[in-house]
Parts: sequence; C-alpha cells; structure tokens
Amino acid sequence: MASFTTVKKIGSGCVFTTPQSHEDGAPANHVTAELSAAGTFAVASFVQGETLNFSGSGAVGKFLDTDSTGPGTGSTISYGLVSGNVTNGNTVTGATSGATCVISGSTPSFVKCVWRGEINASSDVFTAVLAVSGGTTDIAAYYELTTATGAALKDHADVAANTMPLRIDLTKGCGIDHSAAYTIPITNNQAYSRFSYLQVKTTGGGGGAPAFYQQLANVVLDVHACLFESVRTNVVDLYGTNNIMRNSLIVCRGASKNLTANVRNSARLINCTAVTPSDIAKPTNILGGAYGAASIKNTALFWGTGLYTSTAPTFTTCANDNGSPPSGVSQVTYDTSLFENISDGTHDFRLPAGSALIGAGTVDNTYALTDIFGRTRGATNDIGCWQRPPAAAVARMKMVRQAVNRASTH
Repeated sequence: MASFTTVKKIGSGCVFTTPQSHEDGAPANHVTAELSAAGTFAVASFVQGETLNFSGSGAVGKFLDTDSTGPGTGSTISYGLVSGNVTNGNTVTGATSGATCVISGSTPSFVKCVWRGEINASSDVFTAVLAVSGGTTDIAAYYELTTATGAALKDHADVAANTMPLRIDLTKGCGIDHSAAYTIPITNNQAYSRFSYLQVKTTGGGGGAPAFYQQLANVVLDVHACLFESVRTNVVDLYGTNNIMRNSLIVCRGASKNLTANVRNSARLINCTAVTPSDIAKPTNILGGAYGAASIKNTALFWGTGLYTSTAPTFTTCANDNGSPPSGVSQVTYDTSLFENISDGTHDFRLPAGSALIGAGTVDNTYALTDIFGRTRGATNDIGCWQRPPAAAVARMKMVRQAVNRASTH
C-alpha cells in the first residue's frame, strides 16, 4: 500500500513555528501511520497533535491531518496509530477539541507517513536547535525538512539572473542562524531523514560541535543542496555507509581548525564544495575519517594543510590544491581563476568562465541531476556543488538583468 505525505508549513504565523516543534509533531511510528476515508465531520476542527479515540474498535491515535476545513466537510483523516486497529464505522473523537468524524472505509487508504516540513517564507530565520530522533521509519516513511516555494536562497531573483554569490545570505532565503556556543544547530539520529535547500550558519564557538551532525551509521540519510558555514571545526560530521551529503556547500570560517568536514565509516560526499576562505588560517586537514573509507566524488576540497587524516577516502574526479594528491584527485591552484571570490565575508564559490572545475566531474544521474540552486546539470558535471550555466545561458541572464535594471530606472 502506498505511503502518504503530510506537508506542514513552518515559521511565523504557522501551526509549527520552529523546525523542532514540527519534528515533535511527527508520528512516533511513521510506518504504521494511516490515512483513512472519513465523513460526517462535526462539532469542531481537530487540533494538531491531539489524541484521537476511535469508538467501536477502541483504537487510539495521534491526529496528523485532515482535508476538513471545519465541521461538516472533509473526506480523509490521517493519524499516527498508537494502539489497536481502526475499523469501518468508527467514530473518531479528538480528546482536546471534541471534534468528531466517522471512518468510512474498511481498510486505510494509505499506510506509512512522510512527515514533511516546509519552511514557509524567505524571512523565516531560526535560532533554536533541531534534534531529529526517536521515530520508527523506513525508506517510504520518514522525516523531511525542506523549503516552501519562494522561501529558499535558490528561489531568489538573483539566482535566475546569475548574480547570486554562492555563500550563505539569510537576507535572501530562510535558514538557521545559530550563535550559542557548544550546541549543534541540526542533529539527526533517525533513519531515512532528508534535508534539502537549507542554510545553516554557526557563529558561536564550541570546539568540534558541527553545524550538522549525523552519528548513526547506515541510516540512509540524504542531505541535498544545503549551505553550511561555521567558525568551528567539523562544519559537518557524517557517519556511516548510505549516509550522503550531495550538491552542498561546506565553508569553514574559523582559523586553524582541525577539519572542514568529518566524513566517517564509509559516508559519502557527492558534488560538494568543502573550502576555507584564503585569508583564514588553514585547517589542519580538510577531511577527517575513521572506521572505513569515505567515498568522495566530484567534490572541490580546498585550503587545508593536509587533504585528509585517518582512513584514506576513495576519491573520484575531485580537486584539491595540495601537492602530490592521491588517485582520483587533481591538483588545482586555489585562486580567483577557480572561484569568483575566495576572501572571507565576500566569498563566492561560483565558478568563473575558464575555471578548471568546469566539466571536470563524472556525470552522476542518480545524485547530481541538479546543483545547489536546483538547476539541471545537463550532459556534464562540474566539480563541486554549483554548475556553471552554458555561455549562451549566462549571456541571456545578463540581458534580462540589464533590461530589468533599465526598467527600474524609468
């Protein structure tokens, strides 16, 4: 039976005001969550997260969603099943709201819930931490945090005009801006979680506390098209086979740190850019790793005294500025012929025309069909998270931008 997706907005004025409140509202067991046909909605509207009592069968659930907008309307109700089994004709009563409806099918229409949170607006910037844990999940029933249409940095007009610098800019897209020391903005300890199109920034000290931390091995984590910047060592920390970070930017903005990214126990980086600005003292190593070789593919790795420590990763078409690189890594000079700007604060890790990273990657139609801004990569892969548009497309973007500028002055 197919899974169902429950989409909830997160941010100012929404039912869920923070990513953590949305995660707390998820079903405890995504795998046994159900969506059932229902009718005869009456009395009131159900309240998010309230206990549901199913008279007749004695089942108990947690309210997730309904297409009902009030008493007397609606055709489905979804719930996390806490105990028992729901049967046809059960009257459902909300323990808090007193709202009711009647189940009108002998079996659920769908089983297994994807609990998706979408940050609602580009102005939504959160300072509180997010910890994802405790849910029962599988490949078709999981937690997801992403952005609503128009909320992400990729949706800003400057991206379409090809004038958006590749760095975190929380004035142009939603994200997490975390200044508390020794705390981690996003920790994932739950299998199959997905994160995409987020900006995550840490400005508070705290040693090895990363901006994104995933500790459990082999949980099929997927992090796609996110931007991470931190003044700490280990900007991101991944652990375990099947845990993937792809098409993402990882920037260390702290001087003389130990690592830029810790990628351990066979975790994978695919089409990522992991760098430190050139006017910041280099980290000791760009990559850390232990307990099994990481897999690093089509990834730009720049400005570290060493490339990696501990277990040697398996590299495929990567680039680095250290001498005598290992197999799978090309030595490339780290300067503004490679990236648009490599100075801290004004850094811009897009690729200028003629960059040695253009077209130098291996085509990956599984994990890198699109880049960090959601644009199709096409028949070639650039090394790194950002794909330079073809010359003709860049010219068209400039013409459009010039036309817009002229119109705004008249």
